[in-house]
Amino acid sequence: AYDSNTNTYWTSVETGASTLNTSWIGYVFPSPKDIRKFKFYTEYQWDNNFHIFTKAVELSYSDNGVTWTERQVFTNLPEVAGWITCEVTHTDMQSHRYWRIICRDGTFERMVPNPEPGGYPPTIFVNLPWTIYEIEMYTIIKSSSNIIGWVD
Repeated sequence: AYDSNTNTYWTSVETGASTLNTSWIGYVFPSPKDIRKFKFYTEYQWDNNFHIFTKAVELSYSDNGVTWTERQVFTNLPEVAGWITCEVTHTDMQSHRYWRIICRDGTFERMVPNPEPGGYPPTIFVNLPWTIYEIEMYTIIKSSSNIIGWVD
């Protein structure tokens, strides 16, 4: 998910409702950063066979990789397959080495034939993992000329 390639991906160990508030993907920076924006490339499919939709995520940080603090929760994410951008609205500047994105709400399931012969219902939903294809995190760089810009 951190290789600039949307053909590769990371998946959670947890599946279905077990992903909520549990599954996360993170990054450890060499030096503390104040993350002000992040983008993630995800899947969306809602039809008769698949229900795959990330509805909300949380951005959190840590100074030791053990104790985490919520920075901001992003809800009502767009129903798209592709890039979703989240911009931090908190005005306080906080630099930390450890940052992660947690799945707070979503649906991850696929319909399959019932494995029991003659079983009812004829099809059932099985849980799927949370899948992220790519993540980019951004901070604000201030120069001596006070020009501010996004960098990754």
